[in-house]
Amino acid sequence: MTNPKSLTPTTILILSASPKGQYHLRLDEERRDIEEGLERSQHRKQFHLIKKDAVRPRDIQRAMLDINPQIVHFCGHGGGDEGLIFEDETGEMKFVDGEALAGLFDLFADQLKCVVLNACYSEVQANAIAQHIPYVIGMNQAVGDKAAIEFAVGFYDALGAGRDIDFAFKLGCSAIRLAGIAEHLTPVIKKKAELKAIVSANTATSTPEATRTFTPENPRATLSLSAYNSETWVGRDALITELTQKLEEKCRILALTGITGIGKTALAERLVVEIHRNGSQFHRLNFDDRGQGTDFMSGALSLLPKLGETVTLEDQKDPRNALRHLLQTLRNNRFLVQIDSVEMLLQGDDESGWNAFVDNLWVEFFQQLLAGEECQSQILLTTQALSEKLEIEGSSYPNYWYRRDLGGLSETERLQLFEKNGLKPDELGTEILKQIGKLYEGHPLVIQVIAKDILDKPFYGNVQQYWQRYQTEFDEDERRKKKSTSSRKLQLLVKERVEKSLKRLPPDAYQMLCRSSVYRRPVPEGFWLAMLAEDKQDTALELLKSHNLAEEELRGDGVLLLRQHNLVREVARSLLRTDAALWREVELTAARVWLNEYEPEPDAPNLEKVRGSLEAFHHYCEVEDWEEAKQILIDQGVGVQLLRWSYYREMLPLYERILGKSDAVVDVACERGIGNAYLFLAKYPQAIEYHQQSLATARKIGDRLGEGKALGNLGFAYDSLGNYPQAIEYYQQDLSIAREISDRRGEGQTLGNLGIAYRSLGNYPQAIEYHQQYLTISREIGYRQGEGQALGGLGIAYDSLGNYPQAIEYHQQWLTIARELGDRQGEGIALVNWGATLLKLEQYPEAQQHLLTSLDIFKELGCRDVEAEALLRLGELHHKTGKLDRSREFCAQALSLASVLGIPLLKECEQLQAMLAVNAAVDMP
Repeated sequence: MTNPKSLTPTTILILSASPKGQYHLRLDEERRDIEEGLERSQHRKQFHLIKKDAVRPRDIQRAMLDINPQIVHFCGHGGGDEGLIFEDETGEMKFVDGEALAGLFDLFADQLKCVVLNACYSEVQANAIAQHIPYVIGMNQAVGDKAAIEFAVGFYDALGAGRDIDFAFKLGCSAIRLAGIAEHLTPVIKKKAELKAIVSANTATSTPEATRTFTPENPRATLSLSAYNSETWVGRDALITELTQKLEEKCRILALTGITGIGKTALAERLVVEIHRNGSQFHRLNFDDRGQGTDFMSGALSLLPKLGETVTLEDQKDPRNALRHLLQTLRNNRFLVQIDSVEMLLQGDDESGWNAFVDNLWVEFFQQLLAGEECQSQILLTTQALSEKLEIEGSSYPNYWYRRDLGGLSETERLQLFEKNGLKPDELGTEILKQIGKLYEGHPLVIQVIAKDILDKPFYGNVQQYWQRYQTEFDEDERRKKKSTSSRKLQLLVKERVEKSLKRLPPDAYQMLCRSSVYRRPVPEGFWLAMLAEDKQDTALELLKSHNLAEEELRGDGVLLLRQHNLVREVARSLLRTDAALWREVELTAARVWLNEYEPEPDAPNLEKVRGSLEAFHHYCEVEDWEEAKQILIDQGVGVQLLRWSYYREMLPLYERILGKSDAVVDVACERGIGNAYLFLAKYPQAIEYHQQSLATARKIGDRLGEGKALGNLGFAYDSLGNYPQAIEYYQQDLSIAREISDRRGEGQTLGNLGIAYRSLGNYPQAIEYHQQYLTISREIGYRQGEGQALGGLGIAYDSLGNYPQAIEYHQQWLTIARELGDRQGEGIALVNWGATLLKLEQYPEAQQHLLTSLDIFKELGCRDVEAEALLRLGELHHKTGKLDRSREFCAQALSLASVLGIPLLKECEQLQAMLAVNAAVDMP
């Protein structure tokens, strides 16, 4: 399906059925329009269309055996859970359910790529079939004739134009909307890979919550929910209906506001459960996770990968580029994004109040999302407050913006919540609960906390005994509430009530809760257990879970994570901080746990692979243990690793946090780290500024090694700017220092840099001379790594001179050394350079072997810049050998990587792409 020029045509089998007694559908028109669309398409020869009418169940299996289709399209009637409607031998209707169809199609899974069920309520069958087939399209409700036809025409027009199934599905939905039909959200696409991931997550742990399959009552198994729990949810039915209707009317931004703990996040997740059937992919960005940066750039760079987008170097360099990228992604794809704790993006706090956004780009983002002509995605905001500017912008777009202030539960809902949390009092107890609920205005979190207090010993559910014990407290709260005119009176009462309840916990549970409040993001439950002695852990944790003080969240690989509600965490952390010695001890314990216990998800992004070190760094900084923080960032090389992985923006706050907190030697390294981050972000003035600072600091303390590194980095900065004479001047100063302090290795490396600079100037003899000096020094000191690098530099220089046999000899020597040292990156670079030289000699089979081997190495190591070069050379190779489709694939991958990294190779990728475009134009019929 992804290769429209494949030699084997794609066979499409259209099955239709309209039994007696059923509403007459315009099936002939649908089939005719599909056929006509494919006939006039650019790649019409790549499709073979076969139609079967008045289909009976037995006809399906016969057609599958006889025709061997790659796409099966059913047009007709659907009956929801009962199944799709076919005909029996007399023409009457015959239901075939999803499991039966899934079982049949599973037998042909090796050939079948896509199933389209263009029938009412066919999502049920689509879910079943998608367990076996890569793509299945169904309808989540009744679909009209016109909408069904428009979708089919758009879908197959896209396939006929050579587009993939994802694009074809989007075009089909767009065709419905363009026709002025309000049913463009009815089609839904199901993917086997996504369902497989969900099943894996659900079976990866024995935790009951994690192993349940999805039902409307148990959405957590397939949705990343943290607050909504169907077992304890009560009421708000009218509100849910109101807000669901707004979302169905294509409200783009729905803002839920209210005080902390009032249930904003839970309500947002409840809405997600209500509308998830429209095919939107759900994602969350939570600013209550305090490790998340609050500037727009940080938010955008966190959200884009969640939406399946690659963060480019241009995104990292320019916030407005990230803004455009995120807006384009949200407008062109159907996502439901929940952004929690938006107040964290505002100036102020919950005591003094919230004001404008810290970063005004957030306002611009929301405004552009509202103002655009088209936007398929929807945003759910939860926040304690909104900035006035955002409210003004939102009010200008009443069709796309809706704000709803969330209050507490009604009296009936309060009693229901008490009951769902285990309380079943007598009549007098019920009146007491009414009074308590009224005092706190139906605040859900407080109701649940109080319910667990009553259920716990010594009351064991006796409401009257609880009231007798604490009535004076409640009476005092009532008097204070009446006297207060503050708009925050309820919030203050709630916070104090939570604090009182936490203090009444058994000592072990109290200690575990307070100590675990130092974690600023959801963590595996073992992290909480580590806060207590082993013989006390399990009982304490179970009690916290039973009191709803440990919220559960399922990670993608099935690991159960724990977190605290932000109000609970705020109170618990304040209580912990009253004992400075204990707080310090706990922060250090958390750091050790992150370093020793953290296991990232399989195939986690590189940043998550060092998450344990990053969080430990944070905990050490919290208690100002700058030595331990420095050990992680500098001595253990985490900062350098982030540089290698292109996490340039993430490097900056780490180095900035310890800059000036230790001695001048550390400052030299921090200024160097910040300068390198800016250098690779192409912010050359800032890079030069920090490298100059590093140079000045190193000179001040007489750190000649640091001085030399600063000069070398300044040389690299000017080299990147194309100012090779200035770069050479700095390299020469670096070289003088290396020779003065007898840093033979540094001397050799600087000579190598000079060789690269002169090669950039086209002065190949001078480049060769410097690489030869680097080679001589490396051999004298036994620095095999440097010897290999020097040989590689010589190989590239001789290749540039057209002396390919000499170049290959050097590449071979470098490869031998790299393999001897186990230097996988060096091995890959030697192979890709050797392959590039062989390509010029037209020795294509050997070149392909070297390039493919190097590509495997780079992918394994995550060396993205040289991976791009290997992909480009493979693209060039297939272009030269006439395999244009393969060439396009490699070129596209290389271009994507080069764009992300912002490397000079981008220009070569664009040149190959242009040549391939010319070839495509020539090949067109």
